[in-house]
Amino acid sequence: MLGRTHSIERAIAAIGVAALWLMAPTAARGHSPPEEPCCSVVRLDLASSIVTARDLATGYTFRVEVRSKKLLSTIKVGDKVWANYAVKRVRLSATGDSLCCPILETSAPAAQRKAANP
Repeated sequence: MLGRTHSIERAIAAIGVAALWLMAPTAARGHSPPEEPCCSVVRLDLASSIVTARDLATGYTFRVEVRSKKLLSTIKVGDKVWANYAVKRVRLSATGDSLCCPILETSAPAAQRKAANP
């Protein structure tokens, strides 16, 4: 019976460690955004609080939800964007070093979409 109690205690401890890791800031979990921006803002939809950005290396675009109206008012077309695709969040020029906003969806460049669906 003592062995079973020890196993349960270890399981509870493991769950506690996992919960702490999930609550830690993104940078502390090893998901910090890259040093150089990968993307830039190509469109703003102020009515829906959606920013569209383009990955400069691939041409893919993605939509980002900016929940803060104050932050949204500071964003301009052409602003730099740091995307962390692993956690589906971005850092914008106006947010300093923190990941602020979720990536909602991505899409391939128009030429790739046409090639895939002739």
